[in-house]
Amino acid sequence: MTKQKLLHGDVPETMPRDGIYLGPLLESLAALSLQVFAQAAGGVKLTNAVDSTHVRHIHWLKRIIGDDLVGSIVINTGNVAYRRPQDGMAVVSLGLLGP
Repeated sequence: MTKQKLLHGDVPETMPRDGIYLGPLLESLAALSLQVFAQAAGGVKLTNAVDSTHVRHIHWLKRIIGDDLVGSIVINTGNVAYRRPQDGMAVVSLGLLGP
């Protein structure tokens, strides 16, 4: 899908719901959200190593809302995805969210 096709309404009748569109859209949404939240908080922590200081607010949220928090993820600048053994929290590189 090109910029010209989108601007002129020349889009296919059915849009793929995954693959070539979903990955880049999710990556863009994550990057935009991170930028907005970081600016509102007055800073940003960019690191590829996640430690307990990076997840403390997620643990706080879990204590507040309990089982309504069904999952948690930390997006970082690393190049791998894994679950932290100490709390099961997912750690995913922003670069892995794309196609």
